[in-house]
Amino acid sequence: MPELRRLAGLILKNRIDNYKFYKNKTTDYKWYSLFIKDQREHIKSKLITILFSVSPVARRISAQIFSKIAILEITEEQGYEIFSNFYNIIKEFRDINVYHSILEIIEFVCYESNQDFRLIPFLLPFSTIILHIILPQIEDSPKKELNLIFAALKAFYTTIPLIKKNFLIHNERNFIFRLVINQLFNPDIQVRILIFEILGKIAQIYYDFLEDFIPIIFDISIKTIQTDEELVSLQTIELWSTIADKEFEINTKSLQSIREGVIPYQYSRQYTNRASNFLSTLLLENIKNLYLKNDFDEWNLGTASAVCLNQMSQVAPYNIITQTILFIQKCEALNERKDLLKYIIITLVSIFDGLGTKLLYGNVYNILSYLITNTNEYKIEEKFFIFWFFGKITSCVPYLMRDFLGKITKQALELFQKNTIHKNLLWTINELIHSFGKKGILDWCFRNIFISPIFFLLNGIPSEHCLDEIFEILCSCIINSSGRNKCFLISVFPFYLKFFIELLKSKRSSKIILEKKIQSHLCRTIGFLIQKLTIKLSPVFIKEVLDLLGFFTKNFDSEFYNWALEEEILICISSIARNFVLIFETRLNYWGQYLFLCLNKNQNYQITNISIGIIGDISRTIGKAFEPFLIDFTDSFLNHLKKEDCNFDVKTIILVSIGDLAFSMNNEFYSFSMKTIEIFKEEGIKIINNEIPDNLEFIELNLSLKDSILEGITGIIQNFPNELNKKNSFEIFQKLIWLPDFIYFVLSKNRFCRAIEICIGLIGDLCLTFLNFKKWLCAHTWVKQLLFEAKNNLDSRKNILGKWGHKSLFDF
Repeated sequence: MPELRRLAGLILKNRIDNYKFYKNKTTDYKWYSLFIKDQREHIKSKLITILFSVSPVARRISAQIFSKIAILEITEEQGYEIFSNFYNIIKEFRDINVYHSILEIIEFVCYESNQDFRLIPFLLPFSTIILHIILPQIEDSPKKELNLIFAALKAFYTTIPLIKKNFLIHNERNFIFRLVINQLFNPDIQVRILIFEILGKIAQIYYDFLEDFIPIIFDISIKTIQTDEELVSLQTIELWSTIADKEFEINTKSLQSIREGVIPYQYSRQYTNRASNFLSTLLLENIKNLYLKNDFDEWNLGTASAVCLNQMSQVAPYNIITQTILFIQKCEALNERKDLLKYIIITLVSIFDGLGTKLLYGNVYNILSYLITNTNEYKIEEKFFIFWFFGKITSCVPYLMRDFLGKITKQALELFQKNTIHKNLLWTINELIHSFGKKGILDWCFRNIFISPIFFLLNGIPSEHCLDEIFEILCSCIINSSGRNKCFLISVFPFYLKFFIELLKSKRSSKIILEKKIQSHLCRTIGFLIQKLTIKLSPVFIKEVLDLLGFFTKNFDSEFYNWALEEEILICISSIARNFVLIFETRLNYWGQYLFLCLNKNQNYQITNISIGIIGDISRTIGKAFEPFLIDFTDSFLNHLKKEDCNFDVKTIILVSIGDLAFSMNNEFYSFSMKTIEIFKEEGIKIINNEIPDNLEFIELNLSLKDSILEGITGIIQNFPNELNKKNSFEIFQKLIWLPDFIYFVLSKNRFCRAIEICIGLIGDLCLTFLNFKKWLCAHTWVKQLLFEAKNNLDSRKNILGKWGHKSLFDF
């Protein structure tokens, strides 16, 4: 029977919950139409009776149901007596069970308002009576059981957004703060944790009212972090993180207001700054203990302190930096550097990340100088940690590294020669190349930087993380190579490529997953090399690369299929096709079939997406030689578009690529255009009729689809063959009758620069290709207005397009 009653209660709760005021804004079918008055009163009286039950489950379900009824009645302006009745029940019966239940009802009601802010205006008039129910239980805590205190505090936590008018009254505000803060001495750990959560929420919403109580909160926070249990200390640290985050938000908004010439509506009261001298020392001690214990994975005092220190450094940078440097010097004086090196570096980087200003630069410079001078004293593990610090500083302020660049690079290369590397070392080298490679500052050691990782690979397969970073170094060298370094890459890379091929065929890379990873990285590196050096590369080398890529494509149908490798192969093939057309044509038969297989794979839509784009690029690059594959590609494109679950990104790139395919169409242009224009028409009419799928609700996706239709149809019209007979030309013209209306619709809804440029170009192409369109468009004012605005536009691109469109319409 208890289970049956519980289920009945849940059904009633869910039934009532279906009639929330915001779900029935346009209908009268609400709570009052579900039951007549007598039935409603009967239900409520039964629920109140259950509130006195000794069963916690029964009371909780009853409280949930009553909270739903209370929300409905309050929002329909019929529930003015609800909280007054609760107050009277508590005063009359003084029953702990009913008090628990009423506190739960308040908690549920206020929680709903926190989730849906439209409820708050309805509940604001009841804030005082709600506090009259909650606060006495907190005030009388020594005489009451702790569970009831905890329930009262939970209810109060949810009411905080509703009590602004009470906080505006000085006496009420003092009374509330006094009650809350007194509970910090409660013996129950859960109560103390909840109190700091309450203070955090008050700091977030009523920041300006903390002034009178911040000294007490600070004193108790210091004592709590030093002596209380870890869970309470954690919540204390999170309180100060919240305060620091709030002050950073205020500072940001104030700065924005000043820039806009507006008086800021709120000013920072510098609570973080005032607390930073003492609080930061405690946080640093916690971080110190964290790194001594080497406990990085869990959320604990050390990790919470690091986050808090980071946030405080953004609000009170001078004090935080001063305290941090003093603490580090103290550790050095006590000869604790050996054990605390990780801690010192992590702390500095944590602050440096959060700060983002010039305040740390001088200190960091001194620390860099100290670390580099004493590098020989460190163990190898410590050296790798120091290199992580070097890399972090390089990524943020590379010019600080200029004075130390030679020493750092030399030390890194020495570790490579000893076959002793770590991902931190590799990452730092990467950052150095990105920052200084193009400037030629690393030219003196560029060859060693490029060759050392290759030799390391040939000596043994590293871990996966190191493998990623090693190939990142090779790619960075290629991308950031200066003039003479390009000559070095042209002469050396083909030679080392043979070593990579031998490595892949050796037993050391026999692990399939690792082998595919090396292949993927190698394809990416080759792709960067081709894009950087283009036609300077030898045709023999390009042929060898094509052979290698062909070798990689084997086993793609096996259980070891690797989509990342396939993606890199496709990108590499695209680079070769664009830069080495004649060589690629000789292998077109193989790679055309390979592209068709990639196009029809369903494992990863991203591969399909890349394949479609590459097919379009190759079609434009190669031209007529690609025609034998185009019919199959076109049919595959259209099949993808017809799928109901066609991915949006795939759809847009297909529409654009259809225009690219037209570039290679000669004999089959008529049948191709008749099939594809119909697809464009269907998509265009859907947009005009506002038949937008759920996944295109966002405006940017809708705009992208419009642009894709315009670009695709432009490609077809631009490649319209002159030798096409009149009958076929006229049939294509009839298929395009809808197009001017679509252009007008796009321009009327979207005046973005890209859409205007595409439309002007398309109008010009239509006029040059079809005389009937030219006559029709000449008669429309909106076309003349569009071209007139473009001709007189200050933007050079739009100006040129406007003049060309005008000539196409009136002169040719």
